[in-house]
Amino acid sequence: MDVNFNVVSTPLLVGSMSLNQVHTPDSKLRFSQIAKVALGTSILTILTSLTGVFQSPEWSLWDKYFIWRSYEVQDPNIVIVTIGEEDANELGAWPISDQLLADLIKKVDEQEPRVIGLNLFRNLPIDNGKEELDEVFSSMPHLIGTKKAVGTEVAAPEILEEKGQIGFSDLVIDPDGVVRRALISVRSKNGEGAEASFATQIALNYLKEDDIIVEPEPPPLRLPFFGFNDREYLRLGKVRFRPLESNDGSYVRVDNGGYQLLLNYRGGGSQNFYTVSMRALMKGEIPAELVQNVNQPPLKDRIVLIGITADGNGTTLFTPYNRAGGSRNNGSGEQGEATPGVFIHAHIISQLIQGATEGRAFFKVLPQQGEWFWIFAWAIAGASSRWLVLNIRSLSQQVAIQNIFVVTGLGVGSIVIVTCSYTAFVFGWWIPAVPAICGFVAASLIMGSYHNYEVQKLATLDALTQVANRRYFDEYLYQAWWKCEKEQKPLSLIMCDIDHFKLYNDFYGHQVGDRCLKQVVNSIQQSLRDSDLVARYGGEEFIIVLPNTDELGAAHVAERICKKVAELKVEHEKSLTSPFVTVSCGVSSVTAHSQLSPVELIASADRALYVAKAEGRNQAIYQPYQNLPPLK
Repeated sequence: MDVNFNVVSTPLLVGSMSLNQVHTPDSKLRFSQIAKVALGTSILTILTSLTGVFQSPEWSLWDKYFIWRSYEVQDPNIVIVTIGEEDANELGAWPISDQLLADLIKKVDEQEPRVIGLNLFRNLPIDNGKEELDEVFSSMPHLIGTKKAVGTEVAAPEILEEKGQIGFSDLVIDPDGVVRRALISVRSKNGEGAEASFATQIALNYLKEDDIIVEPEPPPLRLPFFGFNDREYLRLGKVRFRPLESNDGSYVRVDNGGYQLLLNYRGGGSQNFYTVSMRALMKGEIPAELVQNVNQPPLKDRIVLIGITADGNGTTLFTPYNRAGGSRNNGSGEQGEATPGVFIHAHIISQLIQGATEGRAFFKVLPQQGEWFWIFAWAIAGASSRWLVLNIRSLSQQVAIQNIFVVTGLGVGSIVIVTCSYTAFVFGWWIPAVPAICGFVAASLIMGSYHNYEVQKLATLDALTQVANRRYFDEYLYQAWWKCEKEQKPLSLIMCDIDHFKLYNDFYGHQVGDRCLKQVVNSIQQSLRDSDLVARYGGEEFIIVLPNTDELGAAHVAERICKKVAELKVEHEKSLTSPFVTVSCGVSSVTAHSQLSPVELIASADRALYVAKAEGRNQAIYQPYQNLPPLK
């Protein structure tokens, strides 16, 4: 097909601007778009959570849950004999001698406890009394000693080691210095069996008299896809539990060596357990509150733990009630102090015993897929709430009030998430709140941006053909003109018109006409570069901006458009030009200059289109830029 470059002098004919079936879609976003935003936000939130970013804030919130929860009553099964600073001052020596320790243990044994736990290291003799202490160790089958098994080892008393009456006292400390996990057992050095912790040994010895032992139990569900797989479960009396995994709760790739459980503290400080000082016990001054029956010793059938509470002896640790540095309060408004290790062991023992005898909750966690769904659900809530606010007609033009609604909604939503998470905590579940809050907030913000994008797209794209509309074309042309003027480059326009399209519409119907418009647009786009722009100028007319393109280049593009549309072979029985749909193109080009006008360039291209149609259609005609009157 040849392109006619003849300059014609026929009068300018301004093309008709009537629209053909321009569809204006509803401005409201459908649920599918909400789901897309929620899904994308969820994936981003989940990937972020896998980096461990949310660990620290989630730990802080988890600690808050303990503080918010009411303290439980004192555990009647456990009494702690404390060796504190006042005891050390009265003794005048530290550590206490073997003789004094033997006397203390015998004094405790007189009270007929069910189990005695010695939570201090005695691997080497101290002062006098070693023989008597060895005799105590040999004669008491209900005495459990301790050792350090992880890291720098500290051996247990040899006699207790031989009798199997020892447990390691190592505790698991999170990177922020807080003990939130209980180490129940570790694999023995020879790889056969497991070594129980100090707290586990005491709890199992106590429960043995009630015929309660640890038994393996199959998992309640076996649904690997949903995260319920063949994980190892154990049953101890009334409670079933499984070991902590490396990504449980808010943990990310945590060292879960050994058999670990999440610790369910009874409360902060020492008020959850009965205590008596070493000095008072040696003098027989046992608090009256420990007396259960005047006819039996106050400590009868209880667990008695002997442990150091004096500061400066490396025995104090931090719990959710007194986070590292003393920055946590204990719930009463006062600054919390570090917790002696013997009290943490008491919490672990209490958790095991009361779980076995009363069914007290062990913390459970959702499988990882469950946590992902939890994040996705709140992302949907965030996107949906923002969608609702954006589509309240009375607020559509009141941006300030709309922003207040958004901020309030984000605040209320975050509070609801924390409330749900805390309620789950009370019932024995750890459902992370921080990732859900991030997903909720991010989805709301992204939905706002997505809505703005959709609105902008509606304002700049033709609804039917999804190419630029007239408004965007006007803006783009002036920008391209300015750029070409600055760079002294040519700028070309092609104006296209579908030949006899009114006849096509009348014969085939508007729905088929719409489909034809889309096919033609697709062919035009295939003929252009990425830097070119095609816009719907009106009805069946399209206009193309070709930056940095002279008249020869523009003419070849126009020829290619005519050829591609003809190759579609879309039938057009009523066409007076061809049995198929064809287009006519008017081409004009100019080197942009401040004394010239883009409006006149449009008029020149429109004049060329008029000539192409007048001379038989299905062709491209070039018309040089002329100082013509502006289009009306």
